[in-house]
Amino acid sequence: TGGLGALTVLLEEGQREQWFASVLIRQLAVVAILGAIMVAIGQIRARRPIINLRLFCRPAVGAIMIMTMVLGAIFYGFNYAIPQYLGLVAGYNALQAGKIAFVAGLPMLMMMPISPWMMQKIDIRPIIAVTVLMVAWACWQDSHLTAQSAGESFIVTQIVRGGAMAVAMIFLNQAAVASVPMEDAGDVSGLFNVARNLGGSFGLAGIATVQDHQFNVHLWDINQTLAANDPDVQSGFASLMATFGIGDEAMTAAYAALQGQLGVDALVMAFNDVFFALALACVVVVPLAMWLRPLPKSAAMVMH
Repeated sequence: TGGLGALTVLLEEGQREQWFASVLIRQLAVVAILGAIMVAIGQIRARRPIINLRLFCRPAVGAIMIMTMVLGAIFYGFNYAIPQYLGLVAGYNALQAGKIAFVAGLPMLMMMPISPWMMQKIDIRPIIAVTVLMVAWACWQDSHLTAQSAGESFIVTQIVRGGAMAVAMIFLNQAAVASVPMEDAGDVSGLFNVARNLGGSFGLAGIATVQDHQFNVHLWDINQTLAANDPDVQSGFASLMATFGIGDEAMTAAYAALQGQLGVDALVMAFNDVFFALALACVVVVPLAMWLRPLPKSAAMVMH
């Protein structure tokens, strides 16, 4: 518990704390490593480990956990990235950004009542593959943002992503329980929840890291392509100067405003890179759906 908790905090706070430049992050890493070592010893020596990690050796369980981690990264990642984008680029306040994030929850609620019926009628493998591809499509659509994109740009993709994510997670949960003997159902259910939450932590860490890196890359590229004698650059700078007036202070303010505009463009491009990477991750794990075992037709839905 200590190791898993330390790893989760390390991943979620690492970028903010500048990773191993932080004493806190180094301490959390030590706790996480010690926890992993103790769990490994328990797996080898204990007659009945507190949780049976050997279940990962089953192809179906391994496939489910990998897909769950990717979907967890997308679920938590978009809950983090969309409000951040809307706040930094579109100028939304917390309430306005929260309304856009909330849209994804509506199709989730709508899909819950019909999911048991779908499990009885539809093979689990194609439905999981299709829903993961739908999540990939929504992420890919969100990778075409511009500095003028605002909340309405996310409405359709949030609806698609929310509905597809709900079905995929429910089906993966049932597939996990059905893929092991009943005596291991509790273990695999726990592993499913850990995979989802840990995937979210990895997703947050990855998004923050990629976003910061790509922002600097794009800002550098943009600045490299702008020459001081470019007519468009001069025209834009002259417009800013007209706004701020004349004199050295006005020139400084105009230059700062120009850099601010370039920073927004670089930030949007960084978000596009993040969303494209999440779409690619979904596409990569789709073939794992073929490793899953069909659910028994009489299986009742059990939520964990």
